[in-house]
Amino acid sequence: DKLDEAANIILDNYRAHRRIIFNGNGYSAEWVAEAKERGLPNIASCVEALLEYGTEESVALFERHKVLSRAEVESRVTIYLETYSKQINIEAGVMVEMAERMIYPAVAAYATEIYQAYEGFMKAGLSCPRQKEIITRLNENMEGLLKASRNLDDEVKAALATDESPKAQALAYLASVVPAMKELRTWGDALEKMTEKSRWPYPSYEDLLFIL
Repeated sequence: DKLDEAANIILDNYRAHRRIIFNGNGYSAEWVAEAKERGLPNIASCVEALLEYGTEESVALFERHKVLSRAEVESRVTIYLETYSKQINIEAGVMVEMAERMIYPAVAAYATEIYQAYEGFMKAGLSCPRQKEIITRLNENMEGLLKASRNLDDEVKAALATDESPKAQALAYLASVVPAMKELRTWGDALEKMTEKSRWPYPSYEDLLFIL
């Protein structure tokens, strides 16, 4: 009986342990749902995390343990928010430069050669529907790249104009600039897969892996 009782205690402790420890993918939707069920906050961005840093509860905790005063917490949050905005601004600007001054010219030159080959085959009386499809896809993605680049540039200008507070500006970058960056990245990734490797102006992940 005592052995069974001990075994049951161990089993109960094991089950409790399994309930406490999440052994799945912490980056998955499964964990987001599990965290919500446990009553844990889901802070999905740097800006949201910084704003939590400056909440009344956090400030009270720092002051109670004599770590930071309210003024010190608030000054740190302000500096971190300003740093975030500046970094995103720089990264977005670099993306626009990469898209318009490097990626588009390289892909356009490649697409021109494909089109010239296509015209030559057509003049020879050959059917080239797949080659025409490639040219069409290249054109659609180049247009998408340029449109997304211009949109990103506009969003950056709008975020820069949001200067009423570091918080407002950081939220503007988070809400508008970051999604615009992701959109531009999508078009760039699509073009990389379609462009001849030797024509692509940047190292691929494969190149970087072997360099490392």
